[in-house]
Amino acid sequence: MKLREFSDILDSVEHETKQPEPETDASLGIFERLNNYLLLLYAGACLLMYFSLFGLLYMIGAITLSLSIPGLLAIIFPLFVLSRRFSLRFADEYRIGVPSLETMVLSLLISAGMILPIEALSTFVERRWTPDADYINFLIAIKPKGLLSLAAVGVGIVVVTPIAEELLFRGVIQRIFVRNMKTPAALLLASLLFALCHFDLPSVPAIAILGLLYGYLFLVTGNLFYPIMGHALFNLFSLVRLYNIVESDLQAITPRYPTLWLTVLSLAVVIACVRRLRRSPGTE
Repeated sequence: MKLREFSDILDSVEHETKQPEPETDASLGIFERLNNYLLLLYAGACLLMYFSLFGLLYMIGAITLSLSIPGLLAIIFPLFVLSRRFSLRFADEYRIGVPSLETMVLSLLISAGMILPIEALSTFVERRWTPDADYINFLIAIKPKGLLSLAAVGVGIVVVTPIAEELLFRGVIQRIFVRNMKTPAALLLASLLFALCHFDLPSVPAIAILGLLYGYLFLVTGNLFYPIMGHALFNLFSLVRLYNIVESDLQAITPRYPTLWLTVLSLAVVIACVRRLRRSPGTE
């Protein structure tokens, strides 16, 4: 047998025995391509790395950096890398779309309207359950000492934190839960996890309600931009309040209820905006 004939036979055998490689649908996203429990484990690893970086920076006294670097390096960057691993657009994969003006205004009004009710709930809890001393010390540590400090802390609290937390808790964790359980249970579980990860038990009820609010905004609109903006607005209010409060008042822990009629009016605005949001053209 000639060498060329032998080579042709080998090529023929290889062609017959070689299994075709499975084709991947380019339209499939991360949640369709990866096992959701594996993806949940990846999200947990991001969260663990976030807390580790935060603790390290906080312990060495890099307080301002601890508010932004962990979110950037431990959550935003890994999720970006994951989307690029499958050649997917980051914004599309995590559903960060172009907002409509009406839906954005409604989302901001809903978030702003929840400020006083959340403050009332927090006051009710704190009068019965004193906040942890470590949490108070943390607030004192991040309290801005001037305009430059206010801007630096604001980048972390108002910009990086809302993006990172909404990407992780709503853009990944909530979507996994919704795909694997009934929607109300998924929203409740994701919101409770979001609250517990703030490590201040007295604030769990208030933060859990905020988590439900942001989860609802994402569920109804299908656009992560709206909960990010709502989260940023609430954090901005909290930061301005922290900046203006006297440190001795912060240590005294004497919470006061907001004005009743303003709180009721705020809730009425929230209810009206939620009803309108469901009919908004910017919702799914």
